[in-house]
Amino acid sequence: MSNNTQPDNISISPKACWLLILSALVFSFLLYPLYQNNVERQTHKEAVKALKKAAVLQALYFEKNGVYTDKVKELGLPASGGASSFMSVNWQYRVNMRVTDKNGQSHYVLTTIPYGSGADKRTIYKLDSDGGKFHQLPGKASVPGWEV
Repeated sequence: MSNNTQPDNISISPKACWLLILSALVFSFLLYPLYQNNVERQTHKEAVKALKKAAVLQALYFEKNGVYTDKVKELGLPASGGASSFMSVNWQYRVNMRVTDKNGQSHYVLTTIPYGSGADKRTIYKLDSDGGKFHQLPGKASVPGWEV
């Protein structure tokens, strides 16, 4: 039987400690870009989902009234930032609705406006009543389609 009453101590050499720190840093530098890409994909999905939701509600409103509306409360959405805009689910985007007359017919354009921290680095998305999809990268001109 041992006379040692002290608990066993685990020690790590300074060399092993630095190796663990270096490994963690390399690991984080490799994973951070993957994390950023995932965040960008999620914000893209959030913007597109908000636009599609508003487009479906606009279509239902049009069937009932024969015109589109720019009043979010008439679509059953909570207004945010004015009567013609609402927030996406995770508050990454505000969706603005604009209704115009195009060739004698009611026409809408839905536009996402980046909101919150990092808003200046997010893409702006647009959807119109003709099914036109556009996106605009920060500091660039608007182009057709939605980036994936």
